[in-house]
Amino acid sequence: MLYNKSSDYEGIINVKNGVILEDGTVVTGDKAVAWVAGATAAAEINQSLTNTAYDGAVDVDIRYTKSQYEAAIKAGEFVFYGEAGKARVLADINSLTTFTEAKSQDFTSNRVIRVLDGWANDVAAIFGRSYLGTVTNSDTGRQLFKGDLVALANQYQAADAISDFVPDDIEVVQGIGKRDVQVAAALKPNDSMEKLYMVVSIQ
Repeated sequence: MLYNKSSDYEGIINVKNGVILEDGTVVTGDKAVAWVAGATAAAEINQSLTNTAYDGAVDVDIRYTKSQYEAAIKAGEFVFYGEAGKARVLADINSLTTFTEAKSQDFTSNRVIRVLDGWANDVAAIFGRSYLGTVTNSDTGRQLFKGDLVALANQYQAADAISDFVPDDIEVVQGIGKRDVQVAAALKPNDSMEKLYMVVSIQ
């Protein structure tokens, strides 16, 4: 988490402004970083912080115009907006602004990143708890490992964190060395509704 620092990296959140609390205390952007860090750490893999209210805040310390808010999102800035006596997160995004075939605009979403980070951590935890040094690196052992990863992916899908998962999306093979195991997983993370497009037909 950083304050007012362009980073162009999906692992860094760039906080742009702060909030005003109920008692009049002004929490500037550099101090609001702590709230963003806590809220991000507490968010589940199927949650976005978009439109989340800052606890105890009634407004933002710096207001922006609509065009300035739009520019902030394009610049990868995590910004608060004031509405109806609350300070809310405009968009739960990180600082990524450069996109490639391998890394699309989807990677700007912190919810998507939570899914990918959560998966990496959970896979490592399963390996360390049940396989590291105890299971033979044979086809049988790797299939057992794959079975646990398929079960994990099904949990992610049941939580609405990913979609369209099938067991063939996970491959577990021997790596270069006899003790090496390589996992390839094709996941399709879900994201939250944020933009509404409406077409009204007059009959």
